[in-house]
Amino acid sequence: MDSKKIPWWKWLLAACGVLTLVIGGGLLFSLLRSAGSSGGASEITLHPERQNEILAARRTESLCTRLGLEAEQEAEVSAILQEFMAKRNADREANAGNVFAMMQARRAGMQELDGKLRAVLKPEQIEKLDALKADLFGRMGQLQQLRPLLAPGMPELPLPTQNAPGNPQ
Repeated sequence: MDSKKIPWWKWLLAACGVLTLVIGGGLLFSLLRSAGSSGGASEITLHPERQNEILAARRTESLCTRLGLEAEQEAEVSAILQEFMAKRNADREANAGNVFAMMQARRAGMQELDGKLRAVLKPEQIEKLDALKADLFGRMGQLQQLRPLLAPGMPELPLPTQNAPGNPQ
């Protein structure tokens, strides 16, 4: 029997082929797995007429989890959020094309929403809400610092924490 030694480059080529097959199979499996779990179109896409109700339910669920709302508080917060979203949509339509007017209307709406939520919440829940808002405003401040890089020439805009009563400074 004649035993030939297989050159090193053939071993390397075979190893690369096997590695390519393993990685390709893994990618294909993950793509098929994620495509099957998407669940199709979102609820808002299927029912745009119920957008305010759906978004209010999602926000209410988030606030329930983060603030520990009780059942009666949950119902009140849901109604407040649905009212806020309906008003926000009306403001959007009324101020279409005027970005600064939309921002002012949104800021006024957020202040009104904050006041209504504070009337429903307990003191410890208000503290948690203030902490959530402080975190959000902190992240907004970081984005504001990046604005000259991302959108050169755009005028400076005040952050919501400035000149807004009830917001933590």
